[in-house]
Amino acid sequence: MRKCFFALVFLAFCPLLVAQQAMNNDSIVKLVKAGLSDDLIVSTVNASPGTYDTSADGIIALKTAGVSDKVVAAIVAKATAPPPAPATAPAAVPAPAPAPEPKAGAQVGTTATVHFYRFKEFVGSVLKPSVYCDGIQLGRLENGHYMDFQIAAGKHTFYADDKGAGATITIEAGKEYYMRAYVQPGFWKGHFVLTMVMPEQGKYETAMLKP
Repeated sequence: MRKCFFALVFLAFCPLLVAQQAMNNDSIVKLVKAGLSDDLIVSTVNASPGTYDTSADGIIALKTAGVSDKVVAAIVAKATAPPPAPATAPAAVPAPAPAPEPKAGAQVGTTATVHFYRFKEFVGSVLKPSVYCDGIQLGRLENGHYMDFQIAAGKHTFYADDKGAGATITIEAGKEYYMRAYVQPGFWKGHFVLTMVMPEQGKYETAMLKP
C-alpha cells in the first residue's frame, strides 16, 4: 500500500521535476517505461524545453521503445514549433506640437477646428506622414486615423510631406475644416499630399476612422 502511495506521488510531481531540465528522446522513453499516461507525457513535452531527434531513425527508435503515436506527434510538433519572438519595447511617439500662434490680422482668442485624416489603405500603410501648419509640425497621421486641432482664426498654410501640394486658406472662428491626406505615387517613392474637402464629405468620411 505504501509503495502505491509513493508511486502516485512520483507520477504527480514527475512533470515538475522534468520541466527543470531539457527533454530529449531518452527522457521520453524513461517516462514511458515509468508508466506515465500519454496525456501526462504530452503535457510534460509541451511545458518543458527540449531537443528531440525527429528524423526517421529517431522516430523509429521511439516507436520501438513503446512510445505511442500521440506522444510522437507531440514531440514532432514541439521540435518544429518556431521560437517565441523577443519582446520589443514600444517605439516612442513624439508629442504633437502646439497649434501655431495667430498671424497678424487673425481674430485673437477665437479658433476653428481643423480635421486631418487619411483612409485605411494598403499602399503606404506603414508610413506616418507629418502634417504641418505654417511650417510647424502638428502631428503624424497613422493609416486609417484622424487628428483634430484648434487653429487660431486667420490665414494659414497647410501641407503634408510634400510642401508643394497643400492649401492656403483663411479660416473663420467657430467653423470646421477637413483636410485629407493621400499617397501620391512617385518615380522612386510615394509622398503624401493634403487636399481640402467639403465639410459634409469630411464629416462623413472621418466617422469611419479612428482618432
